Amino acid sequence: MGPRGQYVNEFSPQQRRRRVRHLRERAKDLRREALELMKTAQEIEQQMVTDDRFKDL
Repeated sequence: MGPRGQYVNEFSPQQRRRRVRHLRERAKDLRREALELMKTAQEIEQQMVTDDRFKDL
């Protein structure tokens, strides 16, 4: 049987703040990328609607 008990986070408050800041920046980048992908998908869909080659799909 392995060790028992509670896990204690040994990160300092400064390390936790740095990690949170990094995660917020990463989330912001991912939101921006998702919006760009959604915009690109909409543009492609609009092109498909106006392009006769895709009317039967």
